[in-house]
Amino acid sequence: MAMTPSELGLGYGFGVDAEGFAIFQVPIGALTMVGGIVVGMLCGRGVAARTLLLNGSALLIVGGTLTALANDDKGLLLLWGAVFGLGTGLGYAAIPNLVIKAAPPELQASTASMTGVSQSLVASITPVIAYTVMNNSFMAPIDPQLTGGAVVYTEGGYVAAFFVAAGAGLLALVMALGIPRRFTRFAAYRARPPRGPIRSPSRPRADRHVTTGR
Repeated sequence: MAMTPSELGLGYGFGVDAEGFAIFQVPIGALTMVGGIVVGMLCGRGVAARTLLLNGSALLIVGGTLTALANDDKGLLLLWGAVFGLGTGLGYAAIPNLVIKAAPPELQASTASMTGVSQSLVASITPVIAYTVMNNSFMAPIDPQLTGGAVVYTEGGYVAAFFVAAGAGLLALVMALGIPRRFTRFAAYRARPPRGPIRSPSRPRADRHVTTGR
């Protein structure tokens, strides 16, 4: 979006290069890290991870919605990116704390792996949904020779894409509300010992070899 030339008259775009685009990613990455640190500090002081997850989900909704509605100013985009990044950091760091609280120690490695896979899966599916919406309804009717063969979208396409991001935050918020405030850690499965006395396996008899002399 930021790299699209404003001369195309699409209502958005600043025509920045790759280095300029990286600047727009700095607030997202920096605040994601800050969000993780905040979760670690607050959870250590007794703040519920569920509460932090709810706050992170709300920030994702706010960041995605504001970016969809106000994306024509560089400063605002940097600010909205910071809001979105903080929400991402709070969510990513709060979920493992919930898993550790719910799972017994002998299953925490497995549950942590499942959580990581789920987070990666959602992060990979959301952009696919956004670009599916954009490619189906919001491709700009511009001669490819003017864009060097690159596909460009109307402003409504990016508005829809950021609303998809806000929708993902809304889904996360609804799911976080379904987490109980207090829950009992589930027990790990343990095989029941066999009933009755344990008998040691019988030793096999050694074969008797009969030797005959002549």
